[in-house]
Amino acid sequence: MPKRTILNPARRLLRSLCRRPVLLSMLALFIFTLLIPVEASAVPAFARRVGRDCSYCHNLFPKLNETGRVWRANGLRFEAEGEWQKVKNLTTIPVSIEVEIESKYDETKASGIKSTSSDMLIEEVEIISGGAFGNTGRVTAFGAVGIQQAADGNFSSTINNAYIQVNDLAGPTGAGRLNLKAGKSSFGFPFMADFQKAISNRYLAERTLNTLTRGLRLVELNGIRVTEDEESWSPTHTYAIGVARENVVSSHKFKSFYAQYGLSFKEAYSIGALYRTGYETDGTGTSDTRYNKFGAGAETEFGPVVVTAGYFRAQYDSGPDKSNFVLESLYMPTSKIGFGARYDALKEDGKKMAVATSVMARYNILVNAYAQIEYRGLSDDGLATGTNESEKRLRLFLVALF
Repeated sequence: MPKRTILNPARRLLRSLCRRPVLLSMLALFIFTLLIPVEASAVPAFARRVGRDCSYCHNLFPKLNETGRVWRANGLRFEAEGEWQKVKNLTTIPVSIEVEIESKYDETKASGIKSTSSDMLIEEVEIISGGAFGNTGRVTAFGAVGIQQAADGNFSSTINNAYIQVNDLAGPTGAGRLNLKAGKSSFGFPFMADFQKAISNRYLAERTLNTLTRGLRLVELNGIRVTEDEESWSPTHTYAIGVARENVVSSHKFKSFYAQYGLSFKEAYSIGALYRTGYETDGTGTSDTRYNKFGAGAETEFGPVVVTAGYFRAQYDSGPDKSNFVLESLYMPTSKIGFGARYDALKEDGKKMAVATSVMARYNILVNAYAQIEYRGLSDDGLATGTNESEKRLRLFLVALF
């Protein structure tokens, strides 16, 4: 019998890279970016407006810290600003552009058949604009239009976010105690939502449960009450309640209701809960089913580490119920380097558990430009998340914001 050669994981990875030039190029490009000695130069429009760099509001972009969460919840403004500008008085146009280039390698197994693919795409060019306007900051407007390249090379555009918010319906001017928002926005916890994923892989609560949601069309009342003493255990409160449009078969599109509540303590500890009820298509595209969705989450920061956990459950009148648990950790030892890991498990009644794992490493070339390499794995023998029994995906992102 011929002698078998057992390769250790590192040797297997090296052999796999050498057989796949695209993968080898991705790795070489990422290592090259780590060696570029460059200092920060420009920052996006929001950072320019408040006179700070991106780290003032972000832990590891686009992950928001407590300062950034307060700014966003308060209509893209800080109460201490005290005075805002009319549009006609703006000296610069509040516009930022994000360019994202993605190289990818995929190895998937569906119906027992393995397949591989690789490509490089202009993943997205996004134009972002917004801010609080008027002398009292009474109106906030925000818009983000993305242009994406598909695998066939064609480009398509989408409006990821676009909303208008009327601020300070009650309470002091600039405090954001009660506001009215309408348009297209995101739904989730203040500390855990699709728009602030440092690990870009989608959450299963977003991809499968549609509990954390991007681009939700809504009409919402929201507000924030900020603790004046940041060192005390008195919490900062955020809250929202609204109606949303679902892609349902019936003509009653606005039959989805939701609520969200969050608390943060000492700018380092956060907890939150959310609830959604309404109708969505049952998967066949021919009828609707009623759902109730719940979520609870928590986050803590200690030094350079941020740990986030969430539990979500979706119950349906027809079809199996689903539950999801996610645990994520980010580590930022320096301003230049960041690491992240995520464990994401989904259980559908009557099926085996699906587990998605993600790890990433990032190098900040500039304050507003970074390279990120990311591995995504999925084990899903019960097909609870889609049609693939397993996935192994490698991504290299080059991202710049101006």
